[in-house]
Amino acid sequence: MENTELDWVVGIGASAGGLEAIDSFFTHCPNNLNVTFVVVQHLSSNYKSMMIELIHRYTSIPVKMIEPGMKIEKNTIFLIRPGTSITLEDNHFCVKPKDNEKLALPIDIFFKSLAVNSKHLAIAIILSGTGSDGSRGAIEVSDAGGLVIAQDPKETKFDGMPTSLIATGVVDIILQTTDMPKNIAEYLDNPNRYETPKVTVAEYIETADVTFKTIIELLHEKLGIDFAQYKWGTFSRRLERRMQVKRVTSLKAYHEILRNDESEIKAMRNEQLIPVTRFFAMEVVAISHPQFAAVVSHFNISSWKNMEDENI
Repeated sequence: MENTELDWVVGIGASAGGLEAIDSFFTHCPNNLNVTFVVVQHLSSNYKSMMIELIHRYTSIPVKMIEPGMKIEKNTIFLIRPGTSITLEDNHFCVKPKDNEKLALPIDIFFKSLAVNSKHLAIAIILSGTGSDGSRGAIEVSDAGGLVIAQDPKETKFDGMPTSLIATGVVDIILQTTDMPKNIAEYLDNPNRYETPKVTVAEYIETADVTFKTIIELLHEKLGIDFAQYKWGTFSRRLERRMQVKRVTSLKAYHEILRNDESEIKAMRNEQLIPVTRFFAMEVVAISHPQFAAVVSHFNISSWKNMEDENI
């Protein structure tokens, strides 16, 4: 069933060294952002979690342990139970026991469902941790029009997960945990919204603000990609997201950013990549880093692994 009542949901993935980062995030987080927080950690089945008590030391936001069928609530923190994986479907949690015989990627599992459930109202955050869990799921959040945030690797105890996420090219903002809540609040307050008629970009800009056309022409000049043939609905949602990330409310202001900031040109290019392109990019990232050997093995990418062994 498609979720017709979309609400903002912030998914937070953390592993080794993540407790300190989670505490820092909620210490600086207001209790009235009107979003749902879902914290997904790597926890063994026999781990006795004290997270509710620990988080309550730093925030007055209500904290709940996730139960099957539970519905999300605004201004509430939901925590994954040890030994489980969770997904969101129609704003309700589905809970399954973790399969100890398979490689566990609980953050990826949740982020992928978050992308489907919340679409452009999804926010994915990766904090301290080893490995690459969360990167694939974050790609899907990005492709759905959601926001992706990585903790600054320089701040983390273990930088594997944030570094892996940054390498995918889908990260919108790299921040220290103390700055994340403020940036999220500003992102939520950005009023940008565009109608999305089912036409191409070229058809739409014939009757739209001339600045749209100049943006398309600039991207064509810089990237050699003609976005005029893209579906307007897809292009406009992703344009809107980049404007939210850069905290501008006018097309003219965003056009100026594109003219003067090569990194934003690249960000816009990454924004428009189709999901399959990002998937293969993610596999290359996985192979290039020794920490991801287990993931590569799990997906049986033997030929690419051989290329790594031969330093190709």
